[in-house]
Amino acid sequence: MQFMKTTARRKKLALFVALIMALTLWTAVPLTASADTQTSSVEIQATDTVSEIQAKIQEALDEDDVETVTVTGTKTDADETLTLAIPENVTLLWAATYTGTMEWGVLISLSGEGAFEVGDGGTVSINGESGYAIWADNSTIAVRDGGTVSAVGDYSRGIYVCYNADNPDHISVIVSGGTVRATGMIGGTDAIYFSGEGSAVVSGGTVIAEGYECKAIYGAYNLDISGNASVSTTMDDSTTISGLNVNIGGNAIVSSGDNSVTISSAGTVIVNGGTVSATSGNAIQLGFSDLPTGVTVNGGVVCATTGYAISLGSIFLTISDNIKVNGGCIVAYGEEINGQNNVIYSQYDPTEFMGPTGTGVVIAWDEAAYDDEPYTFA
Repeated sequence: MQFMKTTARRKKLALFVALIMALTLWTAVPLTASADTQTSSVEIQATDTVSEIQAKIQEALDEDDVETVTVTGTKTDADETLTLAIPENVTLLWAATYTGTMEWGVLISLSGEGAFEVGDGGTVSINGESGYAIWADNSTIAVRDGGTVSAVGDYSRGIYVCYNADNPDHISVIVSGGTVRATGMIGGTDAIYFSGEGSAVVSGGTVIAEGYECKAIYGAYNLDISGNASVSTTMDDSTTISGLNVNIGGNAIVSSGDNSVTISSAGTVIVNGGTVSATSGNAIQLGFSDLPTGVTVNGGVVCATTGYAISLGSIFLTISDNIKVNGGCIVAYGEEINGQNNVIYSQYDPTEFMGPTGTGVVIAWDEAAYDDEPYTFA
């Protein structure tokens, strides 16, 4: 009799275990399906209108539980703005070729707190005076290996970031590879432009502006350039970087053309590595602000040929308080370290830079080059 009771209990236990397993399998099915719906893809066609492309992509972005929407395909004749709202925690991965011609227009306009990522094979390119390839309001724009953002035309801009008063530290632009380029012959041609406070991280790839009085990166609140990044301008009277707090490190190369400024700041410039170079202009130029201001070189190279390695342009800045060289190398043409036509110059401060500390080196080079060609320090 005892045996029969034990057997009955075992049967009940077996049924209970089987029920639990069935419930577990049943609840697992929706979880698997949800994982499948976390990504979505949209293919655009050359024959699609901009309105049709916009509707397809926005529908995918608004799907429940979607995390990544990948866009592929080709559209080469866009003639109006593609407007997209990217929800928070959603990434729009752009692997499509999307180009257009517009004057005083925007090719892609972004809003929302999500991210727009131009990845391998992705291209966003506008041709036309005062044309912006990407215009962003609170979204994060990322350019990865194989991605391209370009603008061709006077006053054109590759990436335009709107002013965000609520979050000046928001990282609005990330460039880890690929190319961001703006090309034009007249001032106001900028690869990356911040209309107010915003931050950027450039850890690879190329950011370049080609034009008279152009800028590679303008108006960033915080700017970190590192890795193997290359940031440059190529023509006269340009400013490669104009930002408040600028950090250079790794093997980054930041350069400018003739009679230009490589880094212009009214805040802090810290060089931990890489190369900041100028030819007949200034490698680093400081202006006045009511925020902490100064140049600190801990590593890397800051150099100019016939221009200044470091120039202070405000009556409120002093060489002793605002220039620190703890490591790395500063070098430029000149018979002496201090003063006009030398390595370090202040327009208003008559005092002298008293020398580096640690492993820092400051060099004034006044030897003629072969055939009177200027040296290029690197």
